[in-house]
Amino acid sequence: MKYFDDIIYGTQYYRAPTPLESEWEPDIIKMGELGIEAMQIRVQWRQNERGEDNYYFDDVDKLFDLAEKHNKKVVFKFLLETAPQYIYDKYDGTRMNPDGTPIVPTSHGAFYVGGWLPCFDNEMVIERAKKFVRVFAERYYKRSSLILWNVWNEARSRPVGDCACKHCQKRWREYLKEQYQTIENFNAFFGLAEADFESIPYSGVPHGYWDFYTYRKWRAGEALHDKLKFVYDEIRKVDKERPIMSHVGFAAIFQNGFDDNSDDYTVSKAVDFYGTSCFITSAFHTEEQIKIYTPMLCDYLRGIDENFFVHEVYADWGAWYDAEKPEALKYMLWSIISHGAKGLMYWQMRAERLGLENNLAGFVNMDGTDKPITKVVGEVGKILADNKELFAASAPKKADVVFVYDFDSMLMSAVEDHGDELFVAEKHPNAVNYYNTAVHGMYKLMMEEGYRVDFIDSRDIEKIAEYKVAYVPYGAMLDRQAEQTLKSFAENGGTLLLDEGFGLRQKNTWLTNRVLFTDLIDARWHNRVRDFKHRNETFTVEGERVTIKPYRTDYEVGNADVLATFDDGMPAIVSVTAGKGKIVLFGTSIGYSYGEFGEKGWKKLVGHFLGDAHRMENYGKEIITTINETPDGELHYLFNTGKADAYIDCTFDRIIFGAALSDNGKLLVKAGDVACVYIQK
Repeated sequence: MKYFDDIIYGTQYYRAPTPLESEWEPDIIKMGELGIEAMQIRVQWRQNERGEDNYYFDDVDKLFDLAEKHNKKVVFKFLLETAPQYIYDKYDGTRMNPDGTPIVPTSHGAFYVGGWLPCFDNEMVIERAKKFVRVFAERYYKRSSLILWNVWNEARSRPVGDCACKHCQKRWREYLKEQYQTIENFNAFFGLAEADFESIPYSGVPHGYWDFYTYRKWRAGEALHDKLKFVYDEIRKVDKERPIMSHVGFAAIFQNGFDDNSDDYTVSKAVDFYGTSCFITSAFHTEEQIKIYTPMLCDYLRGIDENFFVHEVYADWGAWYDAEKPEALKYMLWSIISHGAKGLMYWQMRAERLGLENNLAGFVNMDGTDKPITKVVGEVGKILADNKELFAASAPKKADVVFVYDFDSMLMSAVEDHGDELFVAEKHPNAVNYYNTAVHGMYKLMMEEGYRVDFIDSRDIEKIAEYKVAYVPYGAMLDRQAEQTLKSFAENGGTLLLDEGFGLRQKNTWLTNRVLFTDLIDARWHNRVRDFKHRNETFTVEGERVTIKPYRTDYEVGNADVLATFDDGMPAIVSVTAGKGKIVLFGTSIGYSYGEFGEKGWKKLVGHFLGDAHRMENYGKEIITTINETPDGELHYLFNTGKADAYIDCTFDRIIFGAALSDNGKLLVKAGDVACVYIQK
């Protein structure tokens, strides 16, 4: 379903107490000058309910009035994490650590007004939150400027223990009962001997795997989903028409998986559409990571929801770091748009002036004056406004290569990297971050070789049939049904690239010793060794030395062809023909290894498997191309990543932005710049 007729271009604006009221109207006027069409108002529970049933509307009323005066659209976001003090004093809202100590409500960088964070498994807290949502939804849903509700800011589960109060423990046990129905089923699945669900202990340390994995899976999935859903339902009782969304803090593909995560696929089902924050430039500060991570984040989100928004674009980082370069911001913005985002909201307009976030972000300074990046914000706004119908009608061209993202395997890889202390639930100080690092590395390889990549979630595994080549990073937790779908994909002509660890575990977290694809590959793993950083062992692929990371797995192979061996002669990469297609099994992680070392042997190998998979148009070594399709043609986005101006041979019908026609008839795209041309069918 399409929710908007054009790409929403806006900014987060107000989160009490800033900006100051005297600044509101000048700022909204400036938004118009920069092409910013939408402004977000964050309504904080503690700010706008200053005692039980003592609601404060003045700030929100005035901002709506100004938005309508100056023809601005409004996005209304609830910040329920800033609970009023009465929630803690009267309704037992305080969260608890697993050791029984309270997590005292406090002020937080993003929740300056305090009250962060109550327990939302407490039914009394939920009921009071529902009333707050209902009161404000009823007051503002008739406002003509309101276009969108956002129910939760950066929904994610943190810290590692989340909350272990009596309300949470009750809900945790109810969840287990919902999943397994009887205690006999539960015990049989995990190999346990519990008397009943009511006596199952709360998750403590990760050493047993099953309890910690199951707990974090619940917290990051169903528990988060339910928090968003009760807000969604209250709004929908009042407003039957407007779309309702939420967004995650940087998405699972970048989260650490252990103590700060969100199962985006599950959580997204609570709302009409989903989004993410994006602070690529400020978080990584390297040109290569900006180039790779921004499109990867968007491709991943598009696999979760084709209507995804990038809801917090950090135009700058501030916080005493070097100012963001205008070229880097431009690269990020057009990466977001060209990879399918249906909306783009800046975090934020003015740089923040208070708390931990002082001097943070903002596409203008704290006093409202321009930064060097302000010009980019205005340029992009004008281009979007001048080409509304064209951009709205375009979508990224479907790839031939797909990555199958499995949240369970990602989470399990993080649990495997727990700390060594017996009663401390923390990550290992030298955690390998296996799963996401493998994804990042393989995406980098594909991008550098000119291949577009789509993502699908493993719970949508049937969509794999739409592609030619599929990469499965550390598919340790895929079940038999998923394996059968993968098998059918290969038999029908697809190529499966199975990274190290495929089929390593059962859904109860136990290791498995079964044969992979029993009727296709006669292969078992019989030895697996973690290759710690100081070793960096290598072997030969396509005449080049590549590094074994982060594990080496030796397979006993029967009917498969051996494509490469480790130096001791054991199979390192094996392949088998499956019907019309092929299955390739790696004894080490190609994605992880390439991401860490960038060795060309991996590129040579992958080239053999991609066959007739479609590449992006090759306009030169330093040009990254993204193609969007429209009903009547194509938009070709040309990202010049080089240090020199590029002169490009390209037959086109119209220059949309960023390029000039040189004297010799070639397109001129300046060093570090982005251009877009339209090619009619």
